[in-house]
Amino acid sequence: MLMKAPNQSPHPVPARVRAPASAGDVRPVVPRWALVSAVGAPVSLLATTTVAAELYTSPYDPISQTMSVLAATGSGAMVMTAGFIVTAACQIVTAAGLYVLSAIPRIVLAFAGCCGLAVAALPVSLQQCVAPHLLAAGMGTGMLALWPVLAMSAAASAPAACRRCWAISASIIFAALLAWVCYEANHGMLLGLAERVAVIGETFWPLAVVVTSRHGPRSHRVTAHVLGVDDEANPLFGNDVFEVLGADRVVEIPVASSQADA
Repeated sequence: MLMKAPNQSPHPVPARVRAPASAGDVRPVVPRWALVSAVGAPVSLLATTTVAAELYTSPYDPISQTMSVLAATGSGAMVMTAGFIVTAACQIVTAAGLYVLSAIPRIVLAFAGCCGLAVAALPVSLQQCVAPHLLAAGMGTGMLALWPVLAMSAAASAPAACRRCWAISASIIFAALLAWVCYEANHGMLLGLAERVAVIGETFWPLAVVVTSRHGPRSHRVTAHVLGVDDEANPLFGNDVFEVLGADRVVEIPVASSQADA
C-alpha cells in the first residue's frame, strides 16, 4: 500500500513508486509514540521503585530485598504495582510500533510485557500467588534476555542495536545478570541489587533499538511515476515523502525532484 501527504507540486500523486533494488537501501520508520513508550518502560520502573521504597513503612533494604517485596504490602504497594503495570504496558506498545523488526521479536517483547502484567496481578503477599509470580517474572526476564538475539538482523537497514555484535553481546550480558540473580536468590545477600540491575537493564534495550532505528541512515531518493491521482482529492499526500507498508515494516522513501519525474 502506498501513501503520500499534501504536496505543492503541480504533478498528480503517484500510485506507485519504483523503490531501490534492495530493501536495505531505505530507512524503516518507527513512530514517535513507540519512542515515548520505550522511554517510559525504564523511567517508570525506576521512578516507582524509588517512590515505593520511600513510602514503605517497614525497614527496607534495596540491596537485599526485591521490588516484589515493595509491591506486596505497605503504603508503597500500589505505587510499585502501578510501576509494574506501566512498564509492562510500555513494552507491549513498543512491540506494536517496532515495524523495523520481524513478527517474532515483536511478539516476544509483547509477551514479556504480558508477563509483567501477570507479575503485577500476582503479588507475593498472597501465598497461593508466590509460585505463579516467580514463574511470570522468570519467563519475562528470560525472554527479555534473549530478545536482542531474536531481534538481530544482517540487513543493511537494520538498526545499529540489532547488528550481530551488539545483539549477541547484549544477550550474553543479560544472561549473565540473570545468572547473578539466581545465585543471589540461593546463596547471596545482594538479591535486590542483582534484580534491579538485570530487570532495569533489560528494559533499556528496546529503547536502544528504537533510537537507532529512528536515527539510522537516510533513505535513498527514488523517482516517482505519475499515474493520474489528484493531489487535492487525497489530503494524506504531500511533502514528497512516501511510506510503503510492507508485510512487517514501514519504510520511508523521499521522492526526487519534479524535474526527475518529468
